[in-house]
Amino acid sequence: MVSQSASGAARVTPLKPHSQPDQRCWISFLEDQLPSDWLAGEWDANTGILAPLPDSGRFSVVTCSRTGCPTILDAQRTCHSCRQNGEKPRVAATGDPKAGQGPPIQRDCVLARDGIRCGRNQVSHGLCRPHYALFKVNKSHDDVQAWLKSTTSVPNAFLPCAAAGCPISADNPRVDLRLCSNHRYQLAARRSRGEILDEQSALQWLSDPVDPPYMLRIGRLSQRMQTEIRYVIQAHLDLHQGPLQVRTYRNLINKGAKWNSESLLATIERTAGTVNANSRSVYRFIREVLVKQKRRHEGYDLYSENLIYLNDLNLRTTASSRREMFEKPPWTCPGLRSPGSAKATETGC
Repeated sequence: MVSQSASGAARVTPLKPHSQPDQRCWISFLEDQLPSDWLAGEWDANTGILAPLPDSGRFSVVTCSRTGCPTILDAQRTCHSCRQNGEKPRVAATGDPKAGQGPPIQRDCVLARDGIRCGRNQVSHGLCRPHYALFKVNKSHDDVQAWLKSTTSVPNAFLPCAAAGCPISADNPRVDLRLCSNHRYQLAARRSRGEILDEQSALQWLSDPVDPPYMLRIGRLSQRMQTEIRYVIQAHLDLHQGPLQVRTYRNLINKGAKWNSESLLATIERTAGTVNANSRSVYRFIREVLVKQKRRHEGYDLYSENLIYLNDLNLRTTASSRREMFEKPPWTCPGLRSPGSAKATETGC
């Protein structure tokens, strides 16, 4: 209650909280609010992989806009192959939508001796990487055919790439993990993004290197971060806030796994300042959801406490006032001498 003293200063009598901290741990508190069949058909609890269905409108996962192309994307509307072919969106496809692309094939180096051809893949001028390097340092010939007639180089045997099903020869024979240039580049990129952290993860990926970019590998995170990610995704879907930005969540998952983070909020704080406006919007939503639930877990009750957070009131934004106005510290009664620590009551203002 708020009363008026003789001097006219407002005096506050704090109200007693009507709720107690939840006895469940934070993880159980969030898990118990998720449906038992959470995203059935998309979420695999055994592998920890969320594979959103395309074109559902709930996730930013769509099928390529070219009619007949089955490629699934997580951001753009037209796949890379169709853009390279100059195909316009929704143009009636004739024949194979991937005509002219096809799977990668091995093109053996043109160097041959005694009827035996080099088994390494071509990289330039019809030569494999080691033979092209020898050709470049040779000063006698600037023509490949002339060099082939004069060189004493011998063919190299085919060296299989360690990636399952890859038909291209490896081009790094002096290392344990022998890869073609394409899979070597992909592995380096995944390591830099934090998707692959150790040799075991690398071997697991190479055993099945087909890794669609729209998948969210939530199972790579700590148990707490897994639960927090799933809860925030569910909160987004419940609020119907438009398609969930899969790429932003995937980047968060990669960073959390790379940094071995224990908390989603800690990962966001470490990432702050290095992301674009779209990601900042997603991060703001995540903070809102988790901070609000944290207060509930600790016993805060919007309808009985005397400390009110304005963003819990679902105040609407207008053209002249952005939502940030309502994301200030807890509201207190105006006129109190210590607004940062004083508490207002339902009847005091």
